[in-house]
Amino acid sequence: MENTPVVKRKVLFVDDDPQIRSIQAEVLRSRDIDVTEIEDGLKALNWLQENKVDLIITGISMPNLSGFELMERLRIDPTLRNIPIFVFSHRGKDEDKQKAFALGAADFLVYGFATPNDIADTVKRFMGGRSTYHLKLDLRFLDGPNFRRDFKDALPPTDTVPITLEIDRDHPGQFNLKLTQQR
Repeated sequence: MENTPVVKRKVLFVDDDPQIRSIQAEVLRSRDIDVTEIEDGLKALNWLQENKVDLIITGISMPNLSGFELMERLRIDPTLRNIPIFVFSHRGKDEDKQKAFALGAADFLVYGFATPNDIADTVKRFMGGRSTYHLKLDLRFLDGPNFRRDFKDALPPTDTVPITLEIDRDHPGQFNLKLTQQR
């Protein structure tokens, strides 16, 4: 059987705060994402002339070229205009969110309201990676009784079961599911 090489997704993380950039990049790398960190929009724009990425995450307020100015310049460049962009904000102002979406942002993330893990999960979902959902199954309805019968040795004796569902979508059209009971 031939092994298919795994291609890591590439993200450019642009923010002038080295601590936030480092923490977020570390979490993204733990999810098998290749991350390049750059501290301002101008350096990011220059770097993108020579390098390809699957997604850009940019802050707003930065020296030399703001995140919004970076987005404006990317959108007029035919080779860069289609790269999805997530705007990463410390402030979360409505006018910033509106401007981000008007400039074509794929998402608007507010630091402090979303943990680094939440942001990494959002990035993975967007790029077709593993998604994790925490659910509570009610085994009284639909196929619940059949599920209880088939998995009776693995389930507690209650009608509601808290579970974690992981969906791995690393390959288009292929889904792997993993159900685990929350303790």
